[in-house]
Amino acid sequence: MKCSFCGKQFRKKFDMDQHLRSHTGERPFQCIVCGRTFSQKSNLMKHMATHKVWPKKMFTLPNNPVLQVPSSKNSANPNDEVGIMIMNKTFVCQFCPCVFNSFLELKSHRKAHESQKVYKCIQKDCCATFKDLSSFLEHSQNHINKGQYECRICHSEFSSLANLGNHLATHNKMKKSSTATCRKCKSRFTSLESLNRHLSTDSHRYPCSICHRVFTCERFLRRHLAVHTHTAQFLCPVCNKSFKTEKCLKMHKIIHSNVRPFSCQVCPASFNRKDRLSRHNLTHENEKKFKCPFSKKMGCGKEFNRKGNLYYNFT
Repeated sequence: MKCSFCGKQFRKKFDMDQHLRSHTGERPFQCIVCGRTFSQKSNLMKHMATHKVWPKKMFTLPNNPVLQVPSSKNSANPNDEVGIMIMNKTFVCQFCPCVFNSFLELKSHRKAHESQKVYKCIQKDCCATFKDLSSFLEHSQNHINKGQYECRICHSEFSSLANLGNHLATHNKMKKSSTATCRKCKSRFTSLESLNRHLSTDSHRYPCSICHRVFTCERFLRRHLAVHTHTAQFLCPVCNKSFKTEKCLKMHKIIHSNVRPFSCQVCPASFNRKDRLSRHNLTHENEKKFKCPFSKKMGCGKEFNRKGNLYYNFT
């Protein structure tokens, strides 16, 4: 058997039919849960695993993310010891007592707990979960003609799986889904379904146990905790200057490069630091805010756009 599109030959009709779908764009196998279609049944079966979720909200922070330790171990008087704060940068597993030094190690470890994942219904008004696939599919059948299904290409919504299937046929070719981003925490997801699941389960409230400031995700909280420590853990590889947060180090590295991301909106000048741009912008202001306080007594009428220049006038 020979393909009429590319001339490739096949011995079996099954293989020929599968190959033809790569030319025609036909996707006869549809997921009864979300409506996504596939050209091969094996891909549909692999896709079903994407409907499994962790049974509870995931977290990685240890119970005491910031630890207080003595600054001097050799002090004779315990009252003389001044405690210093250091950050506990470990990642904990919430299913077992294991602790890891990096998130990648924790992520790899979580595979051992895959059996605890459950299938979750994607319908907005239904939060049912199931341990086995057969019960999950049986439940999903109840939503086929009265659910809400979203096209992953144009995001149109349909009340039945059949209507979604007919709509998908109008798209010439299934496009690769672009990543969906959460506006609150900037997390990225491979599908709108994953994003919607994230929005429905994540409170986006992660308070700092020390200053009670609230963050929208755990990674922002982790980044913030460093400000409560006494040690600067992020070292510049160029000048060896250390910083408490990775963000501060990233901003510092700009001064070692030719990059000048902060541009003046009035003139062509550009700067490698935001504070330098702010200081430069004062030169474009018509009114000089800092006037010599001795203007009346000594007749000094000098005015300055920067407080530092005013101080120089006194010397």
